[in-house]
Amino acid sequence: LEQSFRSAAASLPFRASGDDVFFHTVRVSNGRYRLVAIDPGWLDPSERNIEIHTQLTGAFRYRDLITGQTLRASAAGQLALTVPAGAFRIIEAETQGGGQDAQRRN
Repeated sequence: LEQSFRSAAASLPFRASGDDVFFHTVRVSNGRYRLVAIDPGWLDPSERNIEIHTQLTGAFRYRDLITGQTLRASAAGQLALTVPAGAFRIIEAETQGGGQDAQRRN
């Protein structure tokens, strides 16, 4: 069962690692994705530190849709985020290729 989850996760466009969060990705249009990270601590809310990894080729621009803040990814393309206790983050990821859809990495 665990191996089937790992195999399925490899085909996702984005993945989160670090502290436990609910993480969801929606493809909004070609080259544009909405990433949602939610603190799952209903009974024990806690600040969650995560890193978002893209599993697509190409460079992405990231923007926090609640604050409007532009977010910077590392040179490796990973985005470090903090999800506030009892809250969520909504991030827009857009290819820097002007709306062209990115391809999955092999």
